Amino acid sequence: MITFRAFMKENVVATTREGIIHLQKMDDAEFVQFIQSIKNEMDGKLKNLSVSLKVDGAGARFGKDANGRPFFEGSRTGPIFEPKAFSSHAKSKGTSDTVQLTRAAHYDDIFDIVTSSSFVKSLPNDTKVIVELFYNPMGEVTKDGIKFVTLSYDKNKLGKIMTIVPFRVIRASDGSKHPNEKEILKKLFDQSNDNVRFIDPSLSVKNTIDISGKIDPILSLNKESLLVLKSRKTADKDAKSDLKNIIQNVKDDVAKYILDHQDIVDKFKLGPEIEGLVLNVDERMVKVTTQEFRGKRVS
Repeated sequence: MITFRAFMKENVVATTREGIIHLQKMDDAEFVQFIQSIKNEMDGKLKNLSVSLKVDGAGARFGKDANGRPFFEGSRTGPIFEPKAFSSHAKSKGTSDTVQLTRAAHYDDIFDIVTSSSFVKSLPNDTKVIVELFYNPMGEVTKDGIKFVTLSYDKNKLGKIMTIVPFRVIRASDGSKHPNEKEILKKLFDQSNDNVRFIDPSLSVKNTIDISGKIDPILSLNKESLLVLKSRKTADKDAKSDLKNIIQNVKDDVAKYILDHQDIVDKFKLGPEIEGLVLNVDERMVKVTTQEFRGKRVS
């Protein structure tokens, strides 16, 4: 992780990007256990499910240290307190790559916009907000909107300068969950405007999502099947391959069923393309991604 040590203060802990279990890529044995637990504990239904939109922006954090000093943090930089740090770091590495220098300059501009903003000033001291961020000058204008990384978003649903999707609020000094997270997020959403728009990633779920009709092939597996799945014997190679195909088909079917489910509301709040959804299933975070997004990532 690039730390920009010359610009860091020790009273803010750097936040590393946290991976979320990808349902379609979950380890086969783990997936079998996951589905069995849903059947046994929830009768094959995703009850009390909370869902948020997964977006394809730049991971970032911002906030104020314990003394009220504003900072910005990229996904791999650690907290930055001084302006022009991104360009200074790039130049100190001796790079002449115009793409890297332009990207560093854009991050300098993001730093200036965020750290001087009224929404950061309104944060309590010792607070860090973890977000995905879209800065329009870093996007590619397409016929469908503005493309960031792999997906195009409806420009009419984005801020004219920047769009921020906050997910969590923590203590800047130690990374623990902030006790006033809900209130802080609400205040940020209330400060959304045409130039810098805040988007709530939380989605409404109207009813219980019943996946029982999709998981029978998993529930029919016996102990011998699971032993074959873990086997490295040449004699089990074909049977193991068949099992893995069955399990992968269930992963894909369950993911598509969830992604397409009409009871998960307002999935297209940023446009007709989505990266996927993040599900909180019985306190376990799992993501599902669209086939279109995965195809673009491969290309």
